[in-house]
Amino acid sequence: MAEGDLIPGASADPEEREARSYDFGRMAQKVPDAVVAPGNAREVSDIIVRAARDGVRLAIRGGGHSQGGQALADTGLVIDMKR
Repeated sequence: MAEGDLIPGASADPEEREARSYDFGRMAQKVPDAVVAPGNAREVSDIIVRAARDGVRLAIRGGGHSQGGQALADTGLVIDMKR
């Protein structure tokens, strides 16, 4: 995902990406291309629709993410739902 192709509100900042690259137990690491923290259900919907349209891989990260890395993505976009 190129910087100019980011989904609105998404960040490709290396620190943001690194902060969301580990699972709960820090046993797995996958660094996404970008991360986004939507503020409401409409934003979540818009992000998913845009990602599907553009062929962007998604991973959803919440407060109860797994220890096996299932909420991580080596490429694509992580939607951080912790707020």
